[in-house]
Amino acid sequence: NGFEIWVSDGTPAGTMSLDLAPGLVSFLPSTLVALGDRVLFWNSSFELWISDGTPAGSGVVRHDLLFPPPSLQSGPVVWKGSVYFANDSGQFWRTDGTPEGTILLRVFDTFTPPTRLTPLRDELLFIARDQERGTALWRTRGTPETTGPLKDPVPGPDSPDLTGLQKVGTRAFFFSRRAEGPFDLWVSNGKLGGTLQVTTLCSAAECFAPTRFDLASTGGLAFFTVHSKSSGSELWR
Repeated sequence: NGFEIWVSDGTPAGTMSLDLAPGLVSFLPSTLVALGDRVLFWNSSFELWISDGTPAGSGVVRHDLLFPPPSLQSGPVVWKGSVYFANDSGQFWRTDGTPEGTILLRVFDTFTPPTRLTPLRDELLFIARDQERGTALWRTRGTPETTGPLKDPVPGPDSPDLTGLQKVGTRAFFFSRRAEGPFDLWVSNGKLGGTLQVTTLCSAAECFAPTRFDLASTGGLAFFTVHSKSSGSELWR
């Protein structure tokens, strides 16, 4: 069958290829994401497909040679019945699995797509870069009109690196690190007034560059590591 989408109900008889490109021609599916009781995925022709697990229930949502699949760290993320993602063309999209519900939210610089898509209750937060602000915290509510910058920790194009955006309870935490500057922890509830610097984790003279920027969340707490000259690499909360 070539390289194809398969479906299984957990039994040998219920495990089969959909064979969307019949014969030895490969469909080359990638980036599968569940949306309700269906699955969205791309093929090698940059086509976005949706399937209910049957050949008859599988079809193209969008075909566009300038519509590559999501890049690493840029989705896809399911939020409020739609899939959000960005690709290496800098395009930031939302789709509900229908052609009319597939909407371009914004175009960013090529090869610098939004990263760390983080759904909260009312906003989807992400980190993005543009020429006016450099790197900043952005948000969307699912329309081009509601897609815009939320907070620029250091105004102007010479922005710090923003990393580690992660939901913790009803808020999201992230790190800010300026070149030759301090390593700061921030928190956001999705609102401008609720996006605040928590503390400086270590000064420019004390900080080593961390090897990982990940946060882990449990019990309403954020766990992360800080690597400093005075205490070495330690677990923080």
